[in-house]
Amino acid sequence: MRKIPTLKERIGGKRTCTKRLHFLDSLRGFAVLHMICYHMLWDMVHLFSIDIPLMGETSSYVYQQCICWTFILLSGFCSALGRPHWQRGVIVSACGAVVTAVTWLFMPDSRIVFGILTFLGVAMLSVIPLQHITKKCPPVLGAVLCFFLFLLTRNIPRGSLGFEGIVLLELPSELYRNYGTSFLGFQSASFFSTDYFPLFPWIFLFYTGHFLCRCCRNVLRQLTFMQWRIEPLAWIGRHALPIYLLHQPLGYAVLYLLLGIHIS
Repeated sequence: MRKIPTLKERIGGKRTCTKRLHFLDSLRGFAVLHMICYHMLWDMVHLFSIDIPLMGETSSYVYQQCICWTFILLSGFCSALGRPHWQRGVIVSACGAVVTAVTWLFMPDSRIVFGILTFLGVAMLSVIPLQHITKKCPPVLGAVLCFFLFLLTRNIPRGSLGFEGIVLLELPSELYRNYGTSFLGFQSASFFSTDYFPLFPWIFLFYTGHFLCRCCRNVLRQLTFMQWRIEPLAWIGRHALPIYLLHQPLGYAVLYLLLGIHIS
């Protein structure tokens, strides 16, 4: 007679086949540390008027973009690891809304509207209605196509198609009207945010990560390095959301105490 597995055995078996990929946690934790470092340096330059050569216009922009690309690609990659769940997207979106409300009320000159959390929350939620389409698309084709679209639409908030200094086509100014169009990427003249991640072009980078995961998902858990764990980084990676929410006020408080400068 065939033995019926107990509930404990079923749960144990499920855990075995869905073991956590600690390397992704460590990589996310590494990115979080750099994010904290960048924001501390930014505060020192822009709030405490300290000259830091590393934070020149070009170098600071490249540093910031490397961090953002890592977060968005990782988020998209992880979105394809299991069944999509709306709870995570709702929580991240809600945290983004809290950041917007707090900064608009208490720091209007440094307010965050359509920041990274708002974008990631919306991107996570988009996986659910689009999963029937993305599953039909060959993953290699999807990754290549999405990355091409990201490069093509990178300059949409600046008024054109193209990537950084490459302008392929100027877009009609009528597209850039209000906060609604700014959410999509067509940034109006009246819109302002110190952390701005609109739907276009960033949704294409998110789905680049999503399709990259699908390219290798069947072998991920057999790759030895995916179980590598640097515990401090892995812990930070597992708690990236609360750390993100707390690091700016705590970082500012530390700088204020260390430097003892009042901001007018």
